[in-house]
Amino acid sequence: MIKFYSKSAAAEVKSLSNFADLPVCIAGSNYPTGEHAFHGMKYTEAATAVVDAPRRERLLTHARKFVEGGAVGNSALDAKRAGGKGKAGLRLEADELRGWSKASVSV
Repeated sequence: MIKFYSKSAAAEVKSLSNFADLPVCIAGSNYPTGEHAFHGMKYTEAATAVVDAPRRERLLTHARKFVEGGAVGNSALDAKRAGGKGKAGLRLEADELRGWSKASVSV
């Protein structure tokens, strides 16, 4: 078992963290860090559970902010803040959370 976290002194272990300063590519989308990819995919997957078109578009628009060159800064902390419930984030509704919970395992 390997325990890892973003502030680990060992580079080979630190690189396993979502906060590692390493780019990630998922399904043709490039993200500055794993944290960006996590939140980008979270909003993309949550949008699939939404019937209301304006809400779905809002989720997808927020998801695009996490890709490389998007509105979210390049640090993992920027991604965490924009993916959370605070003023920079976008809170998921109950049905969106259920969709994300199912998809999160594969993401």
